[in-house]
Amino acid sequence: MRKTAPAATGRDIEFAWTPGLLVALAALCLAQLLETIDITVVNVALPALRAGLSFSAATLHWVITGYTVCFGGCLLLGGRLGDLLGHRRVFAYGTAVFALASLACALAGGAGEFVAARGVQGVAAGFVSPMTLALLATLFPEGRPRTVAVTVWGAATAVSGSLGFVAGGLLVDGPGWRWIFAVNPVICGVVIAAVLRFVPASAPAARGRFDVVGAIVSTCAAGLLVYGVTQIGVRGGNSPDALVPLVLAALLLAYFVLHEARLAAHPLIPVRLFAVRTVAAANLAQFLISGAIYALFYLLSLQLQQTLGRNAVGTGLALVPFSLLLLVCAGSGPLMVRYIGFRGSIAAGGLLGAAGMLLLAHTATAGDATRAVILPSLVVASGFALTFVPITVAAVTGVPSAQHGIASGLVNVTRTLGGAIGLAVIAAAASDRSDRLRGSGHTIDAALASGFRLGYQLCAVLPALAAVTALLLLRGEGRGRVRTPSPFPETAGPVSN
Repeated sequence: MRKTAPAATGRDIEFAWTPGLLVALAALCLAQLLETIDITVVNVALPALRAGLSFSAATLHWVITGYTVCFGGCLLLGGRLGDLLGHRRVFAYGTAVFALASLACALAGGAGEFVAARGVQGVAAGFVSPMTLALLATLFPEGRPRTVAVTVWGAATAVSGSLGFVAGGLLVDGPGWRWIFAVNPVICGVVIAAVLRFVPASAPAARGRFDVVGAIVSTCAAGLLVYGVTQIGVRGGNSPDALVPLVLAALLLAYFVLHEARLAAHPLIPVRLFAVRTVAAANLAQFLISGAIYALFYLLSLQLQQTLGRNAVGTGLALVPFSLLLLVCAGSGPLMVRYIGFRGSIAAGGLLGAAGMLLLAHTATAGDATRAVILPSLVVASGFALTFVPITVAAVTGVPSAQHGIASGLVNVTRTLGGAIGLAVIAAAASDRSDRLRGSGHTIDAALASGFRLGYQLCAVLPALAAVTALLLLRGEGRGRVRTPSPFPETAGPVSN
């Protein structure tokens, strides 16, 4: 394989697309696909997992949140660790740990073992995902080669939703849910071999230390917050099982802010970034939108199987139009920003998404999947798609170019943790509503329908709040030509406060 020569001018005259580079690009995209698809692939397997591992209705969401909390909590630490120890090394070790954790998921005999293995999976994914982009930057010089590589990488991420739903359904209805995880070690082995063979090793890109304390504190705070919220639904708001973790989460979050602002020599999150109004608004909007999306997929998957009689494959196929419409409509984001700015785009998308959620709540008792789920969910998808590009671009607007990397990483963390926390809150409320109604003599179908209706209503609140956030904190920023910033920082090294 011919190593690529850097092209400082952005031209690709000296660049050649060799077979080795194509294999390396495919391996890195496959790794990214594997990390992201493990969030969506389990959605259609939720009823099978509940039956096979004795999850309760109130704790079932930990199948997803156990992964996403750890994933989001380790993204920034993983990126920094790669800068200090070498990107290829961290990628290889992280992928190997992901493979072992996947095998543990496949062999789990109970809910506790499974959630613990999912947490380790999430930690490993948090290390691997930033390395895929970093290694692309090493392999492909600026200009057309890197643009093509990043576009392919982004496409792999985008199709993970649809592919995850279909693959999960086929595996659940075929050999069984354990094969969702049993195939990962084989794929990971192929990916590691390809990267070690075709991606050259490089010296560490930076010197210094990484903020392990910040990563541990933030991840534990998020986990305690999610656990406390679920216990409110199970034990009640006055129960020590709910209050103690919530208080501990608040204390840890307060310490995390202090640690990042004053104590950490190389903080995970430069607190002063939030003084930039567009950054603060974009991350808050992303947190809210992601919470609604994660909860929506969770509710739709259960409704299709529990009340509408779809099997796992049918459920996966019913969710594909939603995912594809998100991808198609997201292309209109730059045009929306050009004419109505970040404020108008996020507000319009949030309000349209909220309207679709209310439509889902209204049709929750419909007897067929098309009227109850598919058509209303397409309204949601068209709204949410309008927010993706504005939020991503706003998240780095007003930020010095040398800090684009950390600002981009921050919005990814917000997306993942917002999804985990939003899912926990809404799943707990919907489950509690259904359990209460069943306990008071309502039929199972009526109780489930009422729980889904409440869940969708709560989902509608989140994008509506995102729209309010945009209207209050943004004042037309972003109109004119939209330039999407590079995901790669222009200068390496730690960002201080």
